[in-house]
Amino acid sequence: SAAADALRDDGADLVVALSHLGSGDDELVARCDVDLVLGGHVHAERDDVVDGVPIVRPGANGHVVWEVRVAADRIETVRHRTAEYRPDAELVAALEGRVDAAGLDEVLCRIDRPMDRAEETVAAGECRVGNAIADAYRWATGADVGLQNSGGIRSGPPVGPEITHADLVSLVPFEEHLVVADVTGTELLAAFGAARGAEMGFGEPDWWHAHVSGARIVWDDDRNEVVEAFVGGEPLDPEARYTVATSDYLLHSTQEFPAITQAHRGGEFEIQHDALARYAREVGFDAAVEGRIERRSASRADD
Repeated sequence: SAAADALRDDGADLVVALSHLGSGDDELVARCDVDLVLGGHVHAERDDVVDGVPIVRPGANGHVVWEVRVAADRIETVRHRTAEYRPDAELVAALEGRVDAAGLDEVLCRIDRPMDRAEETVAAGECRVGNAIADAYRWATGADVGLQNSGGIRSGPPVGPEITHADLVSLVPFEEHLVVADVTGTELLAAFGAARGAEMGFGEPDWWHAHVSGARIVWDDDRNEVVEAFVGGEPLDPEARYTVATSDYLLHSTQEFPAITQAHRGGEFEIQHDALARYAREVGFDAAVEGRIERRSASRADD
């Protein structure tokens, strides 16, 4: 708010907020004197007006570009689908050459059915691709539980039936190490309790944020809490100790699973997507939806 006010005081005719707040853009408009918000973070598109302020968000992966036209008395937005434009041939050739040189086009395994990785699928609850990633983490480390945050899975076209190294890099394209956290049962239950996005500072209120391996979570949407949890097929013991394989990022972030911190670090392994590639070569990269996440509510029962 202070920055926007300072720009107004300096004579700015138009104040534009470049945001990475996702669903927090509405609050930004309420708190700051801005004329336009160019949003991000959440991968769902948005073209909306809140209290007279346009909010534009292009989605993910460059599929859409929004053109903003500013006139003296209005702001207009125009949507462009990049697929309708011809890519630059020299740029395409240069990119393909780099992918080939890095060995990213190597086929690591094949699956019978492609895996959906759309944000609507990944953030809705248990899904095949989330299970496969969590399985790979647990396999690579020998941990009791594999944990992958939904926000760390990048959306895009379905993965498979041929799975390349590039596919796996695109799923978790971060140079983050896979780590193992040593936690108590109480701490693990608290982490599971942060899996739904109602209290999260980004995303949508009904997003599901945790994909797991070696565990099962039963969540009550009406009570907004975990009602049952299992590890290795046994009820989670609050007094026991468990190991959790996840991204190094989650040990530093306080937004998603704050119960697991840097203080719980018990070991460090390879980069996330390197672990996925090794898993794909040696085991394969596929998973079924098998009831690892169960979401209950009275409204679901009525449906």
